[in-house]
Amino acid sequence: MSLTRLHSNGVHETHRSSSPSLHFHRDISLPKPRFVSIRYFDYPILINLADAFLSLYFITFCDLRPITVDLNDGETTVHFWVSGHRRNNRPDLVMLHGYGGNSKWQFIHQVSDLSKSFNLFIPDLVFFGKSHSRNTERTVEFQARSVVGGLKRLGCSEGGLAVYSISYGGFVAYRIAKMWPEMIERLVDREQWSGVMYETNRKELVELAKNLLEREEDAEFYAISQKTLIIWGDKDEVFPLEHGRRLHRHLPNSSIEILKDIGHGVNIEAPTTLNNLITSFVLDVS
Repeated sequence: MSLTRLHSNGVHETHRSSSPSLHFHRDISLPKPRFVSIRYFDYPILINLADAFLSLYFITFCDLRPITVDLNDGETTVHFWVSGHRRNNRPDLVMLHGYGGNSKWQFIHQVSDLSKSFNLFIPDLVFFGKSHSRNTERTVEFQARSVVGGLKRLGCSEGGLAVYSISYGGFVAYRIAKMWPEMIERLVDREQWSGVMYETNRKELVELAKNLLEREEDAEFYAISQKTLIIWGDKDEVFPLEHGRRLHRHLPNSSIEILKDIGHGVNIEAPTTLNNLITSFVLDVS
């Protein structure tokens, strides 16, 4: 059972009782065949049950609540998970998921720990999860505008935000940092592909990937000025370590943490280490 409240600012709140630019696109490779995806249309019941369980986990154990924000007179809807109690003594952390799946699936091993130190804002990027749009634009700029529009509606317009991103979310994070530098203070970047794919919006997801890979200007990492932490596993075979080193060389205010004997899925293989690195970096704990 759910109760949805529409606020005057277009926010729906649901309560449930239950340096040179780096042209990265040339080297992007899909996961190798052994990374088998779980597809919605193969196991719809299992995926739906797991998704419902994750929602309950986010609400009950992580003090998060689901909120949807309507932008441009309802043309675009962005779904967020946000901290139920926003505390002034905690920094705001935006978490941007990667390609495939949604925010719940990719951050399940992190939200509990990170919710103890930060006010969390976790959107589903447009055409992922519960975010959708009638707009035909498929660019990273559109994703960035949608995320920022939602954040501003949720009260994050004064700046000082930290952004933690995975895979495709990293492109969105860098574009936000470039277009709205006054909002973003720090970034944490981690490359990963999700193992869960959904049937919903499959056409739009293919168009997003096609746009990112084909248009050089959209796949370009800017030499942003914000402090950036890059986290990479030295055994990553999907995005080898040299990708991380190149990114580090092209971002003048960046540092890189290389995790020994860790592969591509750092947030699954070493979630505690990853959470500690994020917390220390954002809180500037030495």
